[in-house]
Amino acid sequence: MNLLIVDDDLHVIEGIERNLDWERLHIDQAFQALGVPAAKKVLSSNPIDVMICDIEMPQETGLDLLEWIREEGFPIQAIFLTSYAKFEYAQRAIKLESLEYILKPVEYGQLEKAVVLAVERSLKSRQNEAFKESSRYWEQNRQNVVEYFWTGVLARDASSDEEELNCKIEECGLDYIRGKVFLPIVIQMVRDVAESYAGLADAVDALCTKCLEDNTEDGVEAYEFHTKISDHTYFLMLRARMNSDPDVLRRDVERFMDFFMEEMGKAELNVLCGVGMWSTANLVYEDVSCIYTMMYESPRNKKKVLYLQEYEPVSMMYEVPDLKNWWDMMKYGQTGELKEAVERYLDILAGQQKLSSRNLQQLGLDLTQMVYSWLGSMNIYAHMLFDNEENNKIYGRAALSSHNMIQYLEYLLSKAMEYKDVVERPHTIVDTIRDYMDHHFQENLSRDDLSRLVFLNPDYLSRLFKKEMGLSISSYLIQKRIDLAKDLLSTTRTPVSVISSQAGYDNFAYFTKVFKEKTGMSPNEYRKNCQSADRRDKK
Repeated sequence: MNLLIVDDDLHVIEGIERNLDWERLHIDQAFQALGVPAAKKVLSSNPIDVMICDIEMPQETGLDLLEWIREEGFPIQAIFLTSYAKFEYAQRAIKLESLEYILKPVEYGQLEKAVVLAVERSLKSRQNEAFKESSRYWEQNRQNVVEYFWTGVLARDASSDEEELNCKIEECGLDYIRGKVFLPIVIQMVRDVAESYAGLADAVDALCTKCLEDNTEDGVEAYEFHTKISDHTYFLMLRARMNSDPDVLRRDVERFMDFFMEEMGKAELNVLCGVGMWSTANLVYEDVSCIYTMMYESPRNKKKVLYLQEYEPVSMMYEVPDLKNWWDMMKYGQTGELKEAVERYLDILAGQQKLSSRNLQQLGLDLTQMVYSWLGSMNIYAHMLFDNEENNKIYGRAALSSHNMIQYLEYLLSKAMEYKDVVERPHTIVDTIRDYMDHHFQENLSRDDLSRLVFLNPDYLSRLFKKEMGLSISSYLIQKRIDLAKDLLSTTRTPVSVISSQAGYDNFAYFTKVFKEKTGMSPNEYRKNCQSADRRDKK
C-alpha cells in the first residue's frame, strides 16, 4: 500500500507523517506533494492507493485533483481535510466518491481510523478487480475447458466412476455439470467428406443457437459441446436440467433434429445422425458406444436420423457375393461390368434391409482381398501399392454408404489396372530401377529396397531385370561401384580406404577382394598401373 499526502502547507504534511503509525496501518511508503501540480507528478509515476488531501489550495483545489484522478481512472481512496465546513465541498466530495471529510485542525486518531478504512476498501477493490479479470479470463476460455473435459470423457480418460468424475468436474471448475443431463449426437458424413466437414464445422454454432433459442425452461437449454472425432465423424451434445419434463425434452430434440437435417439438406451435406439418450455425465461414454453400435448395425436406408431409444437390434447375416465371377471380370479387364455387378448386389442388400455398415465393411474386405490377390498373381505387392493416405481415407469411409463403397471399388480398380499396364511394360520397371541405382549405388541398397520402389516381388524383379539388362541387380550395382573406384584411383590421390567408402563399401577388405575379382588387380596396383601409363603417355 502506498499513500500520498497533498497540502500547500509543509508543516501539515510533516505533522501527519510524524503522528501516524504507517507500519501498523500497513502503508509501505508515504509520498508528499506540495500542491496539486506536484501531486499529479507523483500520481503519474507511482501506484498510489490512498490519498490524504487538503481542499483549499492555490491554483487548483483538492476536489479538482480528485476529479482529474477519476478521469484518469486511478483506483484511489480519497480522504479530504479542510478548514471550512462548506456544504458545496461536502456535496462535491461525495459525488467524486471520496471516503472521508475531516475538519482541521486534524485529530490524528480520527485520521488514523479513516486510513484504516481506506486501506480496507483499497484491498477489497483490488480483490474485486482480480475477480473481474479472472471472470473475464474464464469466459474467454470456458469453451476450451469444456472441450478439454468432454474430450476426456469421450476418450475415457475421465472415468465413468462417479467419484473420480466429480474430482474431474471440480478440477475443471464445471460444477454445473452435476445438475444437468446430456444428450450425445453422432453425425457421420456419408460422402464428400472433406467438403462436408468444412461446411458443417462452419454451420454448427449458428444452427444450434438458432434452433434452441425458442426452447422453454423445461426443455433443452443449450448445446454443450461439439467437436470433430475423425475425418467423417462429428460429435454434438445437448444439455438440459436434471428434472426437465421428458415429454418436453423429446419434443425439443425432434424439433432440433428436423431443423438440423433441413439445414444440412439446404447446404447439400449428406449426413447420418445417431441420437443417444439423456443421461448424467458419468454415463455419456457408454451412451456414445451404444450409438456407434446402432449406426454400425442399422440398415442404411432413407432414414437419416436414428434414435437409440427406438433401436432394436436385428440379425443381418452377410451374404457372400459371387466373388469368382467378379474375379473373372477383373481378370479380363471388364471393370465396367464389375462395377455394375457390385451396384446390383448393393441394391439387393438395400431392398432386403441388409445394407448396414457392418455388411458394407465385410464387402469392402472381400473386394480388397480380391483385388490384392489378383495383383499378387502378377507378382505385384498390393499392400505396398495401396500404402498411402489417399487409400486410407477412401477405405475409412467406404462402409458409410453404397455410394462410398462404389467410390472405393473404383479407386481399387483404377490403381490396380494402371499398375498392371506398367508391369506389362518391363522396360519401364527396369528403367525405374536402373535410374534409381545410378543415383544411389553408393548407398547400402538391397533387393528388397528396390522391390519396394516398384511394388514387385523381389524374385520376380530380379528375373525381370536380368532378362532386360543381361546381368543381375547385384552385378549392375558392383559394376557401378567399381567404375567409380577406378575413376577415383586414376584421377585423384584420395586414400584407397576413403575411396572404398565413397564407392559404397564399409568393409575395406571386402572392397579390395571385389575390386581384384573384377579388374585382376588390387586397388593400389591399379593406381600404380594408371600412373605408369600416364608417364608413358607424357613421354
